[in-house]
Amino acid sequence: MKARRAARLAGLLLWLGFGLVVSGCGKQSSVNKPPEIAFGMDACDECRMIINEARFAAAFRDKEGKAYRFDDIGCMLQYLKKHPVEPAGLWVKDYRTEAWLPFVGAWFVESKELPTPMAYGIVALADSTEASKIASQFHGRQLNSRQLLSEANITLRETMEEVQ
Repeated sequence: MKARRAARLAGLLLWLGFGLVVSGCGKQSSVNKPPEIAFGMDACDECRMIINEARFAAAFRDKEGKAYRFDDIGCMLQYLKKHPVEPAGLWVKDYRTEAWLPFVGAWFVESKELPTPMAYGIVALADSTEASKIASQFHGRQLNSRQLLSEANITLRETMEEVQ
């Protein structure tokens, strides 16, 4: 009787442990995904304005998973210049689709004619051809992520190397 109970308990513990391992494997770390933004409610971590328009939004997470949200790509760049934080992941919203894009690999258009929330005039796109069209439409220039960071005098060694 005791042996059967012990075997059942051991089996139950084994299944419970297996379940915990399997459930933990399927979850993506919050460091590796963009934070949720409550548009119309969340404030930009740089300028403190309410984030209203998805197509201009940007975000990053630090290595502890803390989320930073911005209403303008330029605000994120300014924040990174001012604060000694090394992001674990950076994201920008696509100007056309409003989908999250990894910062590295996105294409950027910078133009004084682009009306962004804080007038930095920078938008992100997933496709270089689409970025070229927007650059032409707004008399701007097309940049990749490295060029954009270089011109803003921002160095993100670890983040840039890990994603490449």
